[in-house]
Amino acid sequence: MRAQALLILAALPFAALGRFDPTSVCFKRTFKQGAKDTYTYAMGPQGGPAIAAGKYTETITSLTSEGAVARFDFTTVGTGLGTTEPIPPLTSKVGFDNMPSGASIKNGTEFAVFGCLAGIAPNKDAKVGESVTVHWQNESKDVTFDGSGKLASSDASAKTLTVEWVIQMTPSYTTGGEYKLTSTYSLADFSLIKSVGTYTIAGQVMDVKFTHEGP
Repeated sequence: MRAQALLILAALPFAALGRFDPTSVCFKRTFKQGAKDTYTYAMGPQGGPAIAAGKYTETITSLTSEGAVARFDFTTVGTGLGTTEPIPPLTSKVGFDNMPSGASIKNGTEFAVFGCLAGIAPNKDAKVGESVTVHWQNESKDVTFDGSGKLASSDASAKTLTVEWVIQMTPSYTTGGEYKLTSTYSLADFSLIKSVGTYTIAGQVMDVKFTHEGP
């Protein structure tokens, strides 16, 4: 009887035993209706003060077969370039790739674009050590992102995943640039915890930082 029980246990997946393998994941953003998260964003010349900064709150208003619908409420922060005009709230679909299809880089909602980009997900299975590719274009087609990321490490105790991204941004109307980001995700839902790195455009390197501030 004991031998038979051991054979049954051996045949069960780790999930059925209440365990998980942090090195092999289904790398896609998942959502919970009513969840509310606040993120901050800052960018400035490498080693210098931020010249663009902002904060937004993402509230999941409903779930869909392709992800969720979210409301983004923006708070801009005055920097060396002065304070911008208030940005109206945005309601947008957000896919399992974590990207807000209704956001634009022309009307102030770029804070949501760039913040979500730092937490982009390939919506596929992957393992630590592997590289994944991403591609995204918004509904207005004013920006496209293409790139790849290496799943650098996972932390079983903290339940986090760290990915090193290199992503090219191509606007439809001007010169683009390249993001190099190290992003840390929660393994619970693949939401962004933090991301730091650089954005290079026309030879100028900018420091960028994205942080999950909490509900």
